[in-house]
Amino acid sequence: MSIDAEAVARRYANREGCRFVGYTAVGIAVFDMNIRALVLESRELQPLDEFTLRFMGEGIDTPGTLSDFLGVEPELIRDRLIELRRQEFIEVVASGNGASDTRLVLTQIGREKALSLERTVMQEITIPHVFFHGLQWLPVACGQARGKRFLKPKEAKDAGLQLIRAIPNRYPHPEEINIEVLDREVKRGRKMNKDAFNRDVVAVKSALKPVYTMYEPAVLLEYETTDERRQRQIAFVVDGQLREGYEVAFLRGRGQELLADLMTSEIDTLAERVRRIAPPQVVERLGPLDDVESLATEVAVVQQEIADAEIKLETEDRADTRELQKEEIAALRSKLKELETERNQRKVRYLWTPEIRDMLWDALRTAREQLLILSGWISTEVVNDDFVEALDSALQRGVKVWIGYGFDKGSNRGEQQRQEPRWRNAEKEFERLAKKYSGMLTYKDVGRSHEKRLICDNRYTFGGSFNLLSFTGEQNGRGKVRHEGADLIEDEGFCEELYKKYISMFFN
Repeated sequence: MSIDAEAVARRYANREGCRFVGYTAVGIAVFDMNIRALVLESRELQPLDEFTLRFMGEGIDTPGTLSDFLGVEPELIRDRLIELRRQEFIEVVASGNGASDTRLVLTQIGREKALSLERTVMQEITIPHVFFHGLQWLPVACGQARGKRFLKPKEAKDAGLQLIRAIPNRYPHPEEINIEVLDREVKRGRKMNKDAFNRDVVAVKSALKPVYTMYEPAVLLEYETTDERRQRQIAFVVDGQLREGYEVAFLRGRGQELLADLMTSEIDTLAERVRRIAPPQVVERLGPLDDVESLATEVAVVQQEIADAEIKLETEDRADTRELQKEEIAALRSKLKELETERNQRKVRYLWTPEIRDMLWDALRTAREQLLILSGWISTEVVNDDFVEALDSALQRGVKVWIGYGFDKGSNRGEQQRQEPRWRNAEKEFERLAKKYSGMLTYKDVGRSHEKRLICDNRYTFGGSFNLLSFTGEQNGRGKVRHEGADLIEDEGFCEELYKKYISMFFN
């Protein structure tokens, strides 16, 4: 099961009073349990009707005596007797001596119903495959068929999901299981299997071991309020729908505090980041910065609205509806063109994950004089045949190229990465091209740098959290599926200063 986390993020990136920070494809813990429970057969009759039939079975057979024994008004008893007669549970036998001598007799159907009521007992049964949500802290499904949407741990990891443990990190105690919700989910599960379940769950005695942990695929969205408090807000999208209950549960359970490693560690605004790395004279030349991220988000949202509308158009059969959808798409494209025009006029742009990969390819194909790429990791998933061919063409054009990479050298993690075939084979490609184009390509394992930066000629530079030479930016890429943004700056003087700063790394 795969999630198009990028599409989900673009669809919900706009939130009033907030700026979008990032997204992560996650798996939320769900417990698969077999539960021992007490159940009582469901009653088709109202309680008053039930006791009326019971007393009649014991020989209390006149309206007056039934009213006295049950302690209810005679008018109410008369109304219920009329209904029971309509259902053919009773017959009325008149003696001819007045209403006080009217006798009530159970029919065969009535006797069977009264007998079944006497046999009703509470039972203890095992309810298999009750799925209990580790975030909502409620039963959310019952039965294997309804649990197919949850993933096993290996399936979740293979899908690139970052796993979210339950809050609290354990399966529920019997007294914590909401009986009303459990009863509803059990009946839904049985109904799905066309299995009638005419009993009510009245208590949970225990959860049988073993209890298995599954995971619900979701996309976690991070926002920050734009007021002075700059509070973090976390939302969840499941099956394409924003789930407000998840957000409330995560907040109530102190999820941001307990799962801090799940959150984006740095959420400075683009303006803050640019002012931190660029000298004041450069910042002054760059123009407006405060709305750059929101402008990029607007573009991403409209792009996704167009994609969603085009999918609807493909599946729509009615001609009149199709025409309306075409008009909607045309209006969205016009809006997108205006936004992109405004964005492209800026000297600073915020890049979403797919745009970073596009800009890497743009640099390889259009660089005229020099190109510098820094990445924490390298891998043949990026340094593949297409990449090597584009790099070869750039070198053949006379472009001077510097490629720096390497992180955690000397640590177990770092040394293990360096022994991976995808790392070593990428290095071999750099070595081959360096020999082919002597003096044109300089590459180096810089050891412990986590810098991610690209500089193309003196035209533009961008940097962020995106590992340019190891992360594909695609769903099937290795690692966790999450947002990797970058800040692009177009300024000749700034690019020149960065070249001086980073090229020194290759000679230390």
